[in-house]
Order: sequence, then structure tokens, then C-alpha cells
Amino acid sequence: LLSLLEAALDSVAKPFLISMKHQPFIDWLRMIAAFCVVLIHVTARFVEPSVYQHANATWWLAFVINSCSRFAVPIFLMISGYLLLGRNESWLSFYRHRYARLLPPFLFWNLVYLLFGMAFAHNMGVQERLKAFLYSWASASHLWYLPMLLSVLMVAPLLNSVVTKRRPRGFDWCLLLGGILAVFCYYQARQPAASATPTAGWLAEVKVPQVFAFLKPLGLWPNGLFFGYLLLGYVLGVHADRFRPYMPLCWICALSGLAFGLVADGGGMRYGGRLTSFEYLGLTVCLLSIAVFLSVALYAGQWSRSPWVRKIAECSFGIYLIHMIFLRVHDRLLGNWYLRIAANPFVALCGFLCTTLAVFLLSFVVVVAVRKHRVGRVIC
Repeated sequence: LLSLLEAALDSVAKPFLISMKHQPFIDWLRMIAAFCVVLIHVTARFVEPSVYQHANATWWLAFVINSCSRFAVPIFLMISGYLLLGRNESWLSFYRHRYARLLPPFLFWNLVYLLFGMAFAHNMGVQERLKAFLYSWASASHLWYLPMLLSVLMVAPLLNSVVTKRRPRGFDWCLLLGGILAVFCYYQARQPAASATPTAGWLAEVKVPQVFAFLKPLGLWPNGLFFGYLLLGYVLGVHADRFRPYMPLCWICALSGLAFGLVADGGGMRYGGRLTSFEYLGLTVCLLSIAVFLSVALYAGQWSRSPWVRKIAECSFGIYLIHMIFLRVHDRLLGNWYLRIAANPFVALCGFLCTTLAVFLLSFVVVVAVRKHRVGRVIC
């Protein structure tokens, strides 16, 4: 299997040890992706069938903005692939450093949002919230990214071995299989919680094709399939110049997929359909993510190198983690009033942009303050 993967990859990318020097285009990608994540969550409440029935123009506006921003999460994964793959690093060292970096934020922010939900949202009791957390590994909707990233990083050293042509040792396979076994045991142990909370998260609604059915009890469906974005980020980042002549074609494909998704999903909502074209693992989002990543990688060198861009990029992970607190406070204080005035599409557009900018900047300021302390840099 490794030989086949190596042969396939050789036609696109040579093994390459990535320099860890500062990459300006990575800063721009992180800032853009963090802003678009906030924009997705600001417009999300308007992209609902109930809102569609009451405010047609506003629904379409929110739907288009939300859909065009869906590249944000894949961009974060592609950045990780560009920075993590192609390095001469042992599997044990990889797991030790990456999980030591991710586990503290995973535990801390899940606890924060669990307590925040208990204090401000009374639609679920303590027991139900704990069951929902045990089911989805996320006490808030946007924290699904953390268990997904933990799953992807489980197979990342195998990808790195393919890229660098470094054969895994027996101990490396033991580490990987031990991680999969641990996840498998968790999934088996959580079955009572799963049956008690059938709608705990969007992952529970994903239908598994029969050929991939064996992956679900291993905890590798669908989260583990995001590893493709790691490989994409590595190949596109290392060989961006090779793709320069194909950028017009790349954008034609991305915009065509975007237009098709908007028409298909937007029209389908009239008949009670579900938004499916803009799933993160879908072709539409993948094409859009490739186009954005390559464009920034190729042309960011011509943009000004502001120290603010680098500072925001350093705080992008923290912004992702903390922004939902401010957004939920906003919805609690202004939500109903905001829904009423947003019936006017121009007012809605101004509201989307102003709310996104305010939440983004407030999150940035708080993260900067938190990161001044050593513990703060560990959790965000």
C-alpha cells in the first residue's frame, strides 16, 4: 500500500523537507480563514428553512455568503499539511508534540463551553449536556474541529512517511494501531450515550457508504477522511508555481461548482431539502479551497507585509475557539431584534459584516491579552 501511494505521489511532488522559516502567505491564509469562520457562524442562523419562509431575500443573501466562506476550515487543514508534512520526524516525536499542543485546548475549551451552556442556555440539563459531549466530543458546535483534527493527526505520520519515503518501523505501526484501538474502545463504550442523544451532532447524521462502513466504529469516519486536505496543502504549497498556468482553469472549476451548489441547494430548500453541496468533504468546497489556497500562495508576496497580519495569524486558532462566546452573547442580547430588522437585505448585509468584524476584533483583542501569559499560549 505504501509503495502504491509513493508511486502516485511521485508524479506530483518530490519528497521535500519544508523550511520552517516564516511564510508570509500562511499568515494571510490564516487571517482570511479565521475571518470567514466567524462569517459562517454569523450567517448560519439565517440559513434555516424557517428563515427562508419568512425572509426570502435575506435567506438568499445569507446562503450565498455562508456558502462562499466554506473554504475556511479546509484552508486551516491545508496549512497544517503544508507545515507538518515533508519533515524528517519520528512518529513518536510527531504524536508527542502535536497532541501535547492540541489536548490542552481541547479539554479547556470544551469545559468552558460546557459551563457557558449550563449558565446561559437552559434548553438542556446537565446530564443531557454531558451525554451530548460524550457522543460528539464537542460541547459547542464549532468545537467539532478539535476531535476531527485529533483524528486526522492520527494518520498524518503515515502520510509523512509516504511523502518522505521513510519506511515506518514496527513501533510506529504499534503507535498508530494503539491509537485506533483506543478510539474504537471509546466508540463502543459510548453506545448508551449515543442512543440517548440521537441528534447530538451533525456527525451522527452522516450516512456511511457500505464500502466505508468498517471505518465508523474505528472513529475514522468521517473525521479521518479530512486527511486529504493535509496532502493537498503539502502538494499545492510546495509546488504552487507549477500550478500558476492553470489558475484560470482552477477558478473556472471552483466558480462553476459554487454556482451549481447555490442553484441546487437553494432550489432544493423550497421542497424541504438539506444543504448538501457545501459539506466540507464535498467537491464544491474542495475546488473552492484549492483555488483560494493557490491564489494566496502565488500572489500574497505582492501584498504588503503588515505586522498586524502576522499578529492576527498567530491568534487565529484562539479566535476560532473563543469567538462563539461573543456571538452567543450577541444573539442573546440582540438576536430577536436583529432578526426583525434583517428582513431588509441591505440592512442584513450591513449587519452581517459589522457583526462579523466586531466579533472578530473582540476575539482578537481577548486572545492577544490571554496569550501574554504562558498558560494562555497553551490553551489558545
